[in-house]
This record gives sequence, structure tokens and C-alpha cells, in this order.
Amino acid sequence: MLDPKYLIACSAEGQALSRPDHCGSGVAAATNPDAAIKKTLVCEISFFIGELDLQPGKKDDAARLFHQATDGCPEYLITYEGAKAELKALGAP
Repeated sequence: MLDPKYLIACSAEGQALSRPDHCGSGVAAATNPDAAIKKTLVCEISFFIGELDLQPGKKDDAARLFHQATDGCPEYLITYEGAKAELKALGAP
């Protein structure tokens, strides 16, 4: 399970408040040698970081991450559906 502090460090807000080099830690958690597992983890990380970016109003950053959480990601993930809903709410294509 990913530690939430990695997600906060990777959000745009977290990068402004902490050391930007911490962002790699969240993505590094997805270095599984199995490509399917790695892709799934990156999809999930992207969704949750997008959610964190929405809180301070960073809609463009969040939309980019929500697109990343849907592009090529497994549709069975709850984060896939969540990212689609957030993109719709943002009016993003």
C-alpha cells in the first residue's frame, strides 16, 4: 500500500511546500517488474494526486493527471471511473 505522504509530496501543492525530489518516491512505488501491475499503480497514483491538486484549485494539473489515470488504464479500477467523473465535472475533453 502506498503511504499517503508520497501522494501529498507529489501533488502540486506538496511540491510547493516540500522538497520536489519527494515526488519520485510515489512513482517509485510503482517499479514492479510486472508491466501490468506497474501500469495499474501509476493509474491509481495519478488519480489520487489529481484529487489532491483539486483541493487548492489547481484544475489544469488535476485534469492532466485524471487523463493519465484513464489513458490506457484498466476500466475495472474505481479510480478509472473516478477520473472520468472528475474530467466531466471539470468540463475537460
